[in-house]
Amino acid sequence: MSAFQFVIMSVYALTAWYLMERRYNRGLAWVLVAAGAYLVTSTYWRAGGPEPALFSGVVDGAACLAIYLWGRYRWELLIWRMFQFMILVNIARLAGIHGFIPAAPAYLYSTAFEITNVLIALVSGGIATVIGARTDAGSAGGLVGRIRGLGAALHQKRTEPPFWKVKG
Repeated sequence: MSAFQFVIMSVYALTAWYLMERRYNRGLAWVLVAAGAYLVTSTYWRAGGPEPALFSGVVDGAACLAIYLWGRYRWELLIWRMFQFMILVNIARLAGIHGFIPAAPAYLYSTAFEITNVLIALVSGGIATVIGARTDAGSAGGLVGRIRGLGAALHQKRTEPPFWKVKG
């Protein structure tokens, strides 16, 4: 395990601990999904398996599909978009490896993945903080009022149902 992987897994572990403390199980579920996807793909990548970008894209696609199917709130769809971004990075990496586009240095792909994984953890932990501020705060003025408004916007039900459900 590299130092970067250790840092990312530590961020996920701290976020999971925080979400357990706040008793926000939806956030905890998605943090565990993201941490599992990160652990599996980074282990496969470092083990030198064939076509690691393809494998990583499939794993990220499975996480993306899970969020699409079971996500109920707008903040979950934000995490869904982050996984879509990681799939796009994997496609770009594959296209570069196979000569369809000019290949970018490997550190650019790694940096994109690391930043996106940290953002997933921050969004998941941040929504629990915002929801907590929304319910714990007695005052609606100043910074607390803005945080409560942000929490209300992000914690709304999603407006677009999954593709198999009829809008109604």
